[in-house]
Amino acid sequence: MENYKLSLTDILIVINSIIYVILGVLGGNILILPISLLAQWGQWNRAVLEFGAYWQLFSSIFIHANILHIGANMFFLWIYGKRAEELFASYSFLAIYLIGGLLGSLFTLLLPLDTVSVGASGAIFAVLAADLISLGRRYGKLKQNILVAALFFMFSITVGSNILAHLGGIFDGALLGYFIPSKKK
Repeated sequence: MENYKLSLTDILIVINSIIYVILGVLGGNILILPISLLAQWGQWNRAVLEFGAYWQLFSSIFIHANILHIGANMFFLWIYGKRAEELFASYSFLAIYLIGGLLGSLFTLLLPLDTVSVGASGAIFAVLAADLISLGRRYGKLKQNILVAALFFMFSITVGSNILAHLGGIFDGALLGYFIPSKKK
C-alpha cells in the first residue's frame, strides 16, 4: 500500500472539519452551532466595524453554521480544490482560496451591522472561478466559462446564503485565475 500524502485541499478540509467539531463540542451541539459561537468566531459585522475585531474577517472563512453547511462546502472544496491543485502551484491555490475568502468577508461588511456570516463559500467560489477562467484561457473557451461561473453564482442565491461573499470570491478567483499562470498541461 502506497503512502498517501495529504494534498492542500485535504489539509483545508481537515482544518475546517476540526474547527467545526471543536466548536460543536464547545457549543454542546455538533449538528447546529449556537449563534453566540458564530458571532464570536465567525464574522459579526458590528464586532468588526465598531469593536475592531478584524481577525473575524479571516476566522469566519473556517467557521460553519451546521453539519449540512460544512458538508456542502467541503464537498465543493474537494471538487474545485482538486482541480485547482492540477492547475496552479500550491502557493497560488492557497492565495486564491484565502484572498477569495477575505474579499468575500470584506464584501459582507456591506450588509447590516448585526449580520453574522460564516463559511468557506467565498473562498470556494474563488477557487471555482479561478479554475474556470484558467481552463477557459487554456482551451479558448473563456466566454463560455465566464457564463458557467455566472450560472453557479445565480444557483447559489438561496435563503440564508451570503451572496456578497460569493460575489467577492468569484471576483477574486476570476481576477487571479486570469493573471496567475497555470501549470503546463
